[in-house]
Amino acid sequence: MLWWDNGANLRLLDPLKLRVAAYYYNRAGEWHKEVSLGTKFNAMAPSNDDTKQIGAVLDFEKVGVRSPAGIRPGPWMVDDPIGSNSWGYIDGLRIVSAESVIGKLIDTVSKGGLFMLNISPMADGAIPQDQQDVLLKIGGWLDTNGDAIYATRPWTKFKEDGTPVWHFTTKAGALYAIASGWPSGEAVIPSLATDKVTGKVERVELLGHRGALKFQHDAQGLRIQLPAEHSGSTAWSFRIGGLKLNP
Repeated sequence: MLWWDNGANLRLLDPLKLRVAAYYYNRAGEWHKEVSLGTKFNAMAPSNDDTKQIGAVLDFEKVGVRSPAGIRPGPWMVDDPIGSNSWGYIDGLRIVSAESVIGKLIDTVSKGGLFMLNISPMADGAIPQDQQDVLLKIGGWLDTNGDAIYATRPWTKFKEDGTPVWHFTTKAGALYAIASGWPSGEAVIPSLATDKVTGKVERVELLGHRGALKFQHDAQGLRIQLPAEHSGSTAWSFRIGGLKLNP
């Protein structure tokens, strides 16, 4: 990925940006590599309409600050720092928790976006241990829950508020419901009530748990009987089959 910040937004730079983009994509064709451009605002939108990007992924800075509040069509992403008080490495850099990054990742993907985490290596290129620890914990969560994240698309709604909060993604005919916390005894998803969805739930699985779960699908929603034991400590993903989903 070739990523440009706001300095490339000016229309007078369009001829240069076109030349760079053409060279980059032509070389990628020769290399047989999948590449992309990441740009801010209207840098690659000659009409100045940021929904009409040409050959670029629209980038927003920080989840919840400037990023979309709901599902947004088209290719877009959010860049977010691993440090709470600096983008680059400084003495006294405060590192955010893996749980907060996972929450931002889930929120972004459920809205149709990509999440790009900025890390802060030291001057010699070394990644400090506290940042490594966060990255490894995120990787561990993705080892179990990645199927609800990678190559997914949004559902008709991105979340349902409550306790827990549910976020939704879809892939290959399955709906994924990601819980922000572990429900007690039974998980209930009102958004999946029989009068609110098309089709009937046929199978429910908890990612990281072997075998299907017992459930009831009725006018109150989807009610899932939870196993006594579960893996992980943040955000649990359920794969739901049988519903007719949006394209």
